[in-house]
Amino acid sequence: MQSKAEHIRDGKRRVLPPQSLPHDLRGNRYDMLVAIEMAETRTSQSGNRKIYWKCRCDCGVVKEFAANHLTQHKATNCGCQRRIRQSMGLRKHGGSGTLSAPMMPEYRIWLAMKERCSNPNSRGWSRYGQRGISVCSRWAEDFNAFLEDMGNKPTKDHSIERIDNDGNYEPSNCGWVTRVEQANNRRSNRWVTALGRCMTLAQWSRETGIKTATIAARLNHGWAADRAVSHATRGNR
Repeated sequence: MQSKAEHIRDGKRRVLPPQSLPHDLRGNRYDMLVAIEMAETRTSQSGNRKIYWKCRCDCGVVKEFAANHLTQHKATNCGCQRRIRQSMGLRKHGGSGTLSAPMMPEYRIWLAMKERCSNPNSRGWSRYGQRGISVCSRWAEDFNAFLEDMGNKPTKDHSIERIDNDGNYEPSNCGWVTRVEQANNRRSNRWVTALGRCMTLAQWSRETGIKTATIAARLNHGWAADRAVSHATRGNR
């Protein structure tokens, strides 16, 4: 019987039979877990030695697992799937009358959103939780409330985005956007010092009514920052 371990090579995954499993598990995928690096060797009270590997779960959490638990498929995720089932119980969502699907795209996004804002071990912690970004209590406690406020993703290319990059995850500050729109929003986070203050392009735009693209174009053409954020356009004179 083959192990369910997978080895990632050249962007492709292939199942490895037990006899060919490398001692170095780095890059191997075990369901939702990907081995990153060997952590340490521990000795149990019975004297058995086990090698532990640091793994990243698809939800973003980094956690250590015994190598044999990975290769024997005893460890498949960081525990997030258990938390999903516990938090959802048997409740229904929306008007569909069907049980909430644990791995529906919106549920993955909801789980990842909470992880990066509340778990210091999450890959995105430094850019979210550590900066003070949080999830409103209505969403943090109930996936159904999150889905009710946000609705389903319009397409598979959409993801959640905060309107104010310094704001929290809450109904008034979030929407579904495509990756292209996300990239454009990140460009609007360019910092500009003008009129004695330092703000992002998006913040200057909200305050002056001048489009972020207009301010950026002015700066790129050599305008002084003070003039770029204060010179009125036809539309806002």
